[in-house]
Amino acid sequence: MNLTETMYKEGSGRVKKTDWLNNKVMVDTLTSMVALLEKNKLMARAALANTMGLSWDKSVDPEDAKIPFSPFEIDTGEIVDKARQCIG
Repeated sequence: MNLTETMYKEGSGRVKKTDWLNNKVMVDTLTSMVALLEKNKLMARAALANTMGLSWDKSVDPEDAKIPFSPFEIDTGEIVDKARQCIG
């Protein structure tokens, strides 16, 4: 953004005011998006702590970024049969 501003104010005239303003709007938009993501992250951690029954002022940090995959060893037909038993 500083480069665009410098080229607009002191440059050869190739960078126009609209270019500088477009750049400024984009930077401000991205800055607000980052702030929104940070807020959502903090709220999600607080909601997780609340769901776990912790105090309102506690926060939880998930340990792993990925959920480990462990295959479920059961036949699809068996799952459907068990579901039908629960319904009927």
